Amino acid sequence: MKNRVVLAAAATGLSCALAVALGAGVSGAAGGPANGKGHHGHSPAVMAGVTSCKVNNIQLRFSAPLTATATTAATTVTLTGNVLRGCDNAVQGAAHARNGHLSGLVASIPAGATCSAFLAATTSPAFAGGAVRWTPVPKIAATTGISFPAGTMSATTGGDLQLSLSAGTASGSYATTAAALTATSRDTLASLNATCATGLRSIGFAGTVTL
Repeated sequence: MKNRVVLAAAATGLSCALAVALGAGVSGAAGGPANGKGHHGHSPAVMAGVTSCKVNNIQLRFSAPLTATATTAATTVTLTGNVLRGCDNAVQGAAHARNGHLSGLVASIPAGATCSAFLAATTSPAFAGGAVRWTPVPKIAATTGISFPAGTMSATTGGDLQLSLSAGTASGSYATTAAALTATSRDTLASLNATCATGLRSIGFAGTVTL
């Protein structure tokens, strides 16, 4: 009888140990790698060199609409855009940056700005705080800390507004001190100025970004 009790206790202990081990395995599988490096423990690839991409649906948005009345406070300007396929230097070894999303570039226009004065300006505000999230996200490291000093704005021969930013810096994938963005408005300056009457809330552009 004593031997049966000992054997039963041993079997119970073994069952508990197996249950704990199996439970830990299931928990680890559900939660994924604990080191944050993605599948198989690989860190996201940091893309090197220079890339140039077409950028679609660039949006320059104002925190408050610009009108004929001078603003009484600084206006925040945010620049975002979708990086299209076809980036140069997108394949490096097993890593392939298929496309990306540009976000977080923020600038400020001092108080006293009017819609027509902004559109007629030849100098753009400086932008900072930008990033590009590359796809596939777990496999390609983001480009971060994108910033540009004040750039230029000018009218094209077709009457559109052109925005040019250069000498920018970036870290992570495609780290650089020579980032650039050139974009042309989808609407003419005449059309944008006509919007001033009701308030200019955003300007749509298309162009290229180089990192």
